[in-house]
Amino acid sequence: MPSFHVAGVPIQFSFQPYRTQLALMHTVICAARQPKNAVIESPTGPGKSLALLCSALALQQYLIDNDSNNTPEPHLTPTQPLNAQPNSKNPKNPPPFSLNP
Repeated sequence: MPSFHVAGVPIQFSFQPYRTQLALMHTVICAARQPKNAVIESPTGPGKSLALLCSALALQQYLIDNDSNNTPEPHLTPTQPLNAQPNSKNPKNPPPFSLNP
């Protein structure tokens, strides 16, 4: 399977991509990195779906492989019994969850 780089991201594609597919993949990767919205327009038949999927999945894998801080996702942790009723007006009875990194 041919492999090449678009905007620094290695992408595997089932064949040599058309120029329009390369442009689409470049747009997808650049828009996702910024993050920005991207309007992608192309005539019927040049393989938009394949180019979109390959570039999005390749970027996702690239970001996973090159995650430099390896920080776990934040999650909610109970700080008191779950049946306790939070009272936002009483500072002695805080909400039962805190955000932990």
